Amino acid sequence: MSDAAAAPREGSSVLRLLPLVVGVLVLLVALASAWRYRAASLAWDDLLDGATAALADGNYASRVAASAALEAPEVPDGPLARLGNALIEAVGRDGLDARARARKALLARVEVERVALFGDRARDEAARAALLEARNQAPRLLDTVVASTLMALDDGHPDQAQTELATLDEAQRTTADAAWLEALVALAAGHRNDANRAAREATQLDERHLFARDLLIELRANRGDYTGALEDYDTLVGGIGRDHVDAHIDRARLQIRVNKTAEDAVDRLRALLEGRGQALAPAQRARIHDSIGRYYARRDDLASARSAYEAAMKAAPGDARYSTGLARLDMRAYQLDSAEAVLREAHAAEPGAVQHVVQLARVRLLRGDAPGALEWLRKVEKPDVEALLLKGQAHLELGDRRTAEETLTEALHQDGGLLDVRILHTLANYLQGRRPTSTLADLRARREAKPKDNERLEDPALPFRAFAQALEHKGDDKGAAAEYAAALVVEPRDFRAHFALCALAARDLQAEDPARRALKHCRAALDINPHHLPAARLASFVSEMYDDAGAVVAALFPVLARRSEPADLARRAARAYVALGQIENAEKLIAPDREPPDAASTGYVQGLVAAAKGELERAQPLLYAAADALTDDPWVQLSHADLLLRMDRAREAGTYYRRAMSAGDELSRAQRFGAFPRGALGAARADLEVREWSRAREAARIAEERARDSLSHPRVRAEALALQGQAWLASGSRRGRRNAESLLRRALKLETDLPAALMGLGMLAKVERRTEDAIERFRRVTRVAPDDPEGHFRLGELLRADDATAAAGREALEKAAKLDPQGQWGVRARRALQGRSP
Repeated sequence: MSDAAAAPREGSSVLRLLPLVVGVLVLLVALASAWRYRAASLAWDDLLDGATAALADGNYASRVAASAALEAPEVPDGPLARLGNALIEAVGRDGLDARARARKALLARVEVERVALFGDRARDEAARAALLEARNQAPRLLDTVVASTLMALDDGHPDQAQTELATLDEAQRTTADAAWLEALVALAAGHRNDANRAAREATQLDERHLFARDLLIELRANRGDYTGALEDYDTLVGGIGRDHVDAHIDRARLQIRVNKTAEDAVDRLRALLEGRGQALAPAQRARIHDSIGRYYARRDDLASARSAYEAAMKAAPGDARYSTGLARLDMRAYQLDSAEAVLREAHAAEPGAVQHVVQLARVRLLRGDAPGALEWLRKVEKPDVEALLLKGQAHLELGDRRTAEETLTEALHQDGGLLDVRILHTLANYLQGRRPTSTLADLRARREAKPKDNERLEDPALPFRAFAQALEHKGDDKGAAAEYAAALVVEPRDFRAHFALCALAARDLQAEDPARRALKHCRAALDINPHHLPAARLASFVSEMYDDAGAVVAALFPVLARRSEPADLARRAARAYVALGQIENAEKLIAPDREPPDAASTGYVQGLVAAAKGELERAQPLLYAAADALTDDPWVQLSHADLLLRMDRAREAGTYYRRAMSAGDELSRAQRFGAFPRGALGAARADLEVREWSRAREAARIAEERARDSLSHPRVRAEALALQGQAWLASGSRRGRRNAESLLRRALKLETDLPAALMGLGMLAKVERRTEDAIERFRRVTRVAPDDPEGHFRLGELLRADDATAAAGREALEKAAKLDPQGQWGVRARRALQGRSP
């Protein structure tokens, strides 16, 4: 065969082999693709499995490592792997893209957990970016939903977190992670029972879910089962959670809280700080420092406590929860405004955290606001022993002894080792008359007893105060005072003991100068805790009864500084400012930048200010409306009556003075601090003006009796004597003049420069035609009471009668007219100056 004929046959052989070659090549490519895909998928699986396993240990360091791995995965890839991926996806199986989406979801979860669970705020931006990408590319994956839910909770939006949870499918809902998230959402919403149920379900689905186990134990501790919780922690850290840092921290915190092997707990916490270094998360460091701070605070080492709390804030800057340690120290120093502000911020950041609510209730009790404390405590669904103790204390302060006993009984069941609960429980029983002999003996014995190893006493002065309260209830005020004094020996900064001594002194009206003795202790209480409203109210009440306007303002100053005060204290402060001549300060009490008191009190302050400015016609309807609305406040009735008397409307004034008398009787019984003499004193003045001499004498006599049995300054009794003298003098009889002089001189012995007594002696001298003596008396009145227009008027009348002194008389009358332009003495002075009969 020729070469030309052979060539076609060889070409056709090659063509016949071509499909085989192509087939072999395709097979080789397919095998290479499968191998590259297999290698890539195994790498992806190793990456995802490793990161998922890291999450299981519940520690921060594992998440840091997982973040680094997931952010830049070393996964073999390329055209062959992508070809293999396309083939796998063509037959309906998950390929590399699905694993890439799983990586994004897992990365979002890891980053969000670093922020939300471990307080790593430096990762906040990265976490939100990762979560956004996961939501865009893998919205339905469980890890994405976990990340979204945790971020919503961290942002303080439990409702949004609940919405995220609702996107889970049926299979996802039956996972331990889903149940754990449900527990966190329920806790954030304040539903502790639901949180407990869901956390328990999570541990049943996966007994190695460390966060769920830890949460379940924490909830048990919050129910007051400290022994059971500590046993559970021992089991956890001795088994599957031996490397779970949070469990070790929480266990130590609980030991410090209940004072059980607290020193060992602090040593272990310090070891965590020193041994693990950067492996600890910011929130973990903060919680460790916060726990150590509590340990030092309990032992009164406040400098070390403050350093620890500051370290906690430095570890987790911007996290309000870790500023509450300093808030607790502020409470110890009675810096209640700053403490409350911090606690409210912490509560807003972590609304489901019971501890912030309980501490806010404690602040209210330190302010003496038992109803406000109970309002906060009602937010606690399952109160722990501290919440129950505060609740029982609040009910005792409100006089609700039965509820106090029931609450304290529940607290005893939770923690019988807290002696504060046991002592108040015994006191509540005694105050209800239950086994009075044995309960009083128990309270007496508690004063000397030392706490046993399994007992603790938070308030060392409480045994003495409780026994003192029992003695008060028994009627032994002297014994009670001795016990309150003993409490101050144990704890010199016990403002409650000072406050109780103030109240006892105010009641002891037979003692010498009870008002000053009472104010000594009230001022001591306010020096320690200037925010205690009952002490401020009592101190200002005693001060006003004693005619010490400066002391009224001093007692109320911290209340006034808050730019919001109870209406009765706004009225009291306004009277004090007006008495001091500080009219602008009185006006500020109803300024737009303050929370105004009720409408009647606002009108009352406006009326006082108008009267002080001499605008009597404007003041009268304001004070009339206030007196009509505030019928139980004798001071308001007095203010209106004083204005009417000043306006020469004495008969109307008498009606309101007598209203003040009856309202003052009710006030005295309610306050138990003596009689209220000023209404009778004013009635005597009004009766003198309308020439009802015998009625004036009787009113002045009643005022004198009440002044003896009250906290009033001796000046009030002296004035009552002087008004009796003036009434006898006005009767015109010789016997009346003798009685008048005796009473007026007795008044001057009590109060040397009493204007009413000097005025009465001047009027007596005028009646007896001893003009020079009368002039001297009236002149002395103008010196000791330069703002009293009556003294200037009476002096001017006498001086004008003599040509030699007429100019001086006219000057005195002009002074009276200027001082009281709309009042009766100013009107009389102007009439005299015009030559008409005054």
